[in-house]
Amino acid sequence: MELTEDLKAAVDDDIQIVDPDNNLYDETDLKRQEVPHGKYGTRFVIFYNKGVVMLRFEPKDKAGIYTVKVEIHDRVGKKSVALEEKITLQK
Repeated sequence: MELTEDLKAAVDDDIQIVDPDNNLYDETDLKRQEVPHGKYGTRFVIFYNKGVVMLRFEPKDKAGIYTVKVEIHDRVGKKSVALEEKITLQK
C-alpha cells in the first residue's frame, strides 16, 4: 500500500461469492468496500477489522464448492491484486 505525502491511504476492495453453479451467491457483488482510508503512520503494519463480510449458509443452499473472489485496489499506488479462496459446503 502506498501513502500520499501526508501519510493518507486509499484502499478498497470488490467482493463476490460464487456458488457451485458459477452464479452469484446471495447478491454478494460488493463493490468498492472501504478498507484502509485516512492517515497512517506506516504502510507496513496495519490491522484493519472494520470491514467484515458475514457469510452464512442456509439449509436450502446447494452442496459443493463456493468461491470467494476479492480484488483489492490501492487507489494511491494505482495497483490491484486479485485473491480467491474456495469453501466446500458439505451436507
